[in-house]
Amino acid sequence: MLEQCPFYGGYSLTVGTSERGERTPACQLDLGAFRHLLVVFGGPQGLEYLNTCFDQGSRTIRSEEAILISLAFLQPAVTAATAPPQ
Repeated sequence: MLEQCPFYGGYSLTVGTSERGERTPACQLDLGAFRHLLVVFGGPQGLEYLNTCFDQGSRTIRSEEAILISLAFLQPAVTAATAPPQ
């Protein structure tokens, strides 16, 4: 997926999610400017990971649950990063 990007120049930002990833509160997450975003769940080695489901109170989370939780976690930062300048 990383090498077969449909966008010229590839993805400008790739975010990996993992239970062993960095614990950053959603309100402190700053993605910076990007044009094309790829979110990887349980992805390849070599990515820096973000833990979007910390303090889950459960040993494991099903993939379909992790996807919804992660997208909700990332949504404010994505909205802020893609908002037109005022």
